[in-house]
Amino acid sequence: MPLGLSMSGQICWDRRRRPQVKRLLRQYTELRIQAYSIHAYSTHYGDDLTRINRQTAQIQDQLWVAASQAAMAQPTPVRALAVAGMNDVLNSQGYTQAAWWNRIPVGAWCLCSGLRCFAMCCWDMERTRWR
Repeated sequence: MPLGLSMSGQICWDRRRRPQVKRLLRQYTELRIQAYSIHAYSTHYGDDLTRINRQTAQIQDQLWVAASQAAMAQPTPVRALAVAGMNDVLNSQGYTQAAWWNRIPVGAWCLCSGLRCFAMCCWDMERTRWR
């Protein structure tokens, strides 16, 4: 939704910046899709992920400069809404990364399940021994 808001907010950019902002948003979207596609294989594609993150940071800087300059040139509620939408677009990468970092890995789930089975077996053995 934030990307859609920023794209619909194109009406408030001046005519010179519209093609540039649209092109940057498309590039940003393509880079994020690439990053999400190879994130699962980041141990094998670390250099690619580093390159994509570097390019993404450059595009984010360019997008923010374009959004803030347009808002400062003529501060209106519509432009403020477009800047807020751009801010949401740029924040979404950080929210996604935080969600990935806070995810419990599959290996940890397997370890917990194994420990649970072991504890249940020990409990059952102890319970049957006292009868």
